[in-house]
Amino acid sequence: MKFNTVSNLDIVSDVRAPDVALYLHNSGWEKRQNSDRYYTYRIYLGDSWDEVFIPKSNTCSDYSERIIEAIDTIAKYQDKQALEILSDIILCNYSDSLQYRIDTRDGSGTIPINTFDRIIEAQKDISTYAYLDMSSYKPYHLSKKSGQKAIENMRVGQTSYGSYVVRFVYPYAASGQTSLFGEAAPNDPLMRQIVPKIMDASSCIVETAVDGLDSIPEKKEISFNYIDSFLSLRSDTGTPIEMKRIRSTPAKDGDPSDTVSITDSVFKRVAEIADGMRPKELSTAREFKGRIYAASDQGYDDSDPSKFRIEYFDEIGTSKAMFALEGRFREEALEAMKRRSIVSFGGTLRGFGRSKSIDEIADFRIV
Repeated sequence: MKFNTVSNLDIVSDVRAPDVALYLHNSGWEKRQNSDRYYTYRIYLGDSWDEVFIPKSNTCSDYSERIIEAIDTIAKYQDKQALEILSDIILCNYSDSLQYRIDTRDGSGTIPINTFDRIIEAQKDISTYAYLDMSSYKPYHLSKKSGQKAIENMRVGQTSYGSYVVRFVYPYAASGQTSLFGEAAPNDPLMRQIVPKIMDASSCIVETAVDGLDSIPEKKEISFNYIDSFLSLRSDTGTPIEMKRIRSTPAKDGDPSDTVSITDSVFKRVAEIADGMRPKELSTAREFKGRIYAASDQGYDDSDPSKFRIEYFDEIGTSKAMFALEGRFREEALEAMKRRSIVSFGGTLRGFGRSKSIDEIADFRIV
């Protein structure tokens, strides 16, 4: 297993020994000894074991070296880089993190900015509805405010070179703890379960699609909102994507896979499953009000329609969809986008995730 050592002594000089000790405790290490100078922690893996020694005071001459040794040792038993472990210790974070890997197909280690924005927005909603499905499951959530509030401490971690990788961190600490920066660390127990929930729900969705089934098992408690958010991960180019759980504690025999691979063909089947779960009231004609944030290139003929993307207000906060306009209304839409004005119009919402579209546009106007 590859891991990068923390080579800069200054980085760890202000890390508090109790935070390292508590991280070890919450990561499955057992306290073995409590001498005047050191905390000693041991981890058992079958018939083997390993130990780390943490100086109790940063005034010890070898404090930084010992902390670095401990972090490097921990990295051997977790699927993380040493710097990621250091970040978790600083954040007082003992929960799993979630990683996406996108096959760039060109070896550049880069992705278009729009793809990054799509993953960020999709993951915010996926996390929100995973939390709501755990805390107060409903087949369809009318509001996502409590879920949004719960995940407001979600962070984006450092990336790795190669296929583009982005990591999402959900800080969780024991009650009453503060981070290295003196901030109160969140202690909502569900935050420690959100990555396992996301992995379990996403794996179930993919397996259901691959098996050709028409619906998600009810016992899984996966809402329509979650599946709709999951579909937002789909790219416009059919690029496959991989979700990976980065564990805060070592995996045990019999634990489920830590990886879910999602291809374009899977997304197509998931859309069909979502169609069967879609609440009837979402297909009715309604009024849309929001801001246009993107437009396609204008055609050669002024009468050619242009496609627009709008972020509109709804009962769960805001959502995004595509619609088309031509003639005078297209010109008004371009002007509204330029001025960031709110627009209003009637229409019928169709589709899921990034495939949402609004048809039968009527009464388009700038508010």
